[in-house]
Formats: sequence, C-alpha cells, structure tokens
Amino acid sequence: MNEPADCDRQRCSLLQSIKQAMLHWNGQVPASCANRQQSEPWRCYFAYRAYPTLRTPLFVVQWLYDEAQLLVDNIIRPGTI
Repeated sequence: MNEPADCDRQRCSLLQSIKQAMLHWNGQVPASCANRQQSEPWRCYFAYRAYPTLRTPLFVVQWLYDEAQLLVDNIIRPGTI
C-alpha cells in the first residue's frame, strides 16, 4: 500500500491514521452512512455521522473529550487535552 503524502512509516497525521486503519483492517461502516459520505466512508467511524443513518434502536455513549474526534473536526489543537 502506498503511503499518503503526509504519512510515513513512523508517523501519520491522525486523519491519515484513521484512513490507513480502515484500509489495513478492512473496516466496515453502515452502508447507509458510507453512501452519504461518498468518497470518505472513514467519517462514519464518528458516531455523530453514523447515528442518523441507523434504523435499529441504539443507545450510544461517547466520551465527551474524544481527542481523536475533536482533532479531526479541528475543534482543538494536538496536546491540549
């Protein structure tokens, strides 16, 4: 697998790490969410994007300070939590 421009063998940005993990582990997300996200199905790993696409009743608990999600959404800077 070719490394993206902002990723090398030692370090990847958080965003590239998520994308790489989805490819490496053949990550699966709900098809209805993947269809909404089109070319970026990795976004469905975040509950606020996947939840509205689900039809089965589901109770979700998410840590308020999920650093990975806050970084990807450009809400915080790395190392501020």
